[in-house]
Parts: sequence; C-alpha cells; structure tokens
Amino acid sequence: MKISELVKKTGVSKETIHYYIREGLLRKPRKTGRNVAQYGEEYVDQIQTIKALQDNHYLPLSVIRRVMKKNRRATPDQQASLRIMTEHFRPIDRLLDEKNLEGTDAYLKATGLGERWLQRMIDWGIITPQEEGGKVTYSSLDITLGKLITTMDRLGFGPKDGTDPGNLKQSFEFVAKYLHRDTQALVVKKSREMSLDDFMEKAAQFSEVMGLFLYYIYQKISMAEFRNYSRLIDDPQASTSVSGLTPGDGESAGE
Repeated sequence: MKISELVKKTGVSKETIHYYIREGLLRKPRKTGRNVAQYGEEYVDQIQTIKALQDNHYLPLSVIRRVMKKNRRATPDQQASLRIMTEHFRPIDRLLDEKNLEGTDAYLKATGLGERWLQRMIDWGIITPQEEGGKVTYSSLDITLGKLITTMDRLGFGPKDGTDPGNLKQSFEFVAKYLHRDTQALVVKKSREMSLDDFMEKAAQFSEVMGLFLYYIYQKISMAEFRNYSRLIDDPQASTSVSGLTPGDGESAGE
C-alpha cells in the first residue's frame, strides 16, 4: 500500500511515519520508484503497537525502538501477545484511577460489548457497575474486562466459534472461591499481628503481587496446553474429542 493508505488505516500522519522510520522504530519501506514506496500490512500492526506503547505505557522512543527491533525478530505468537498486551494492559489507569465511565451506553461503546452480553456478565458478577444518585458508573477494571471479552470473540474464541461462554463464569467462580478462602485465612492471621492501617497497606501490596503471579502462572500453563493440543489442528478426527468445544451458535459478544 502507499503511504496515503497507511495514514488512513492507522490515523498517523505521513510526517510521523517518516519520523518513526528515521528513528529506527520502523524499517525503511520497499521503494518502487524515485518518490514512491510500498508498505506491507505489517506496518499497520507495528504503528498501532508504537502508538499503544506511547499512549498506554508512556515509554520513551529509545525504549520503544528496542521493543520494536526485538518484536521484528519474534515469532508470530509473540508478536500477537505484544499487540494484546499493549492494547489492554494500562498500568497508568491503576495509578491515576481516572478512567471510570458514566452510563451504560458509554460503556458499551467503549468496550464493543453487546447489551445482552453485558447483562450476562453482570448476572455472573464478572462486571459490577456501581449506581449512585441514579447514575451508573463502570470502573477501569470493568472497562478492561469488557474489552477483553470482545477481544476473545474477535480472535475466534467466542460463542459463535464454539467456545462455551460459561467457561468465563466458571473461571470467575474458581478464582473468587480461592481468593475468598485465601483472604479469610490471611485476615485471621494478620489481624493479630498489625494495626488496621498496616494491614490494608500490606493487603494492597499482596493483591498486586498475587495478581501478577496468577497472570504469569496462567500464561505459562495455558501456552503449554495450547502447544500440547496444537497437533489437533492437523488431525480433524482427533479435534472432535477435545472437551469444551461445541458447535457455534452464531452468537457474538458484540451482539
């Protein structure tokens, strides 16, 4: 594609794209004429990743350059993981807590989640809007969860693709049950050892550390499982025996 089309697809100006190239964030495009260059589809993903690293992570260009150079040598699954991470993992939201949304219509627009699916997530306790003075507010965590659900759908792991949406409910209930038991034991033990203020400070720190631990444990185990089952892609007969996969019902999380 020409640079004019790349500008249209990414929303990034021609001058900025040329700047990214000069700074080494992007490779030089293939020249097809003296003043004409062709850009592959990979430039769209790379520019979106650069913008996400700037907007969501506030990284300086020197660091982004290193990330992009490493990403060009990465495997397709590693590149896909980086795109998801830069899009959805926004540490600044946790620090500023300024991303709450007021109103269900605004939430649906921001997340792409369908009204019916939002209600299902609320019924399951996964998304928990707060109501005060007749106004409904969604937290930054609820916004992220909604976006993640629609991303699963976009990646081909939604109900229309045969994935049981009840798996989300089961995952939520499993984690909630584990944390309830673990938190209860922690409170009983620590309440005898420290003041309320000290306990809440330590509890906040423990929550962050444990959340990261569970995240990386899930990454490690899930990728190992997917690699184990990757052979089924080449064996249609074997794929029918995988539990949890049922014929799609045509539903989408965005509906």
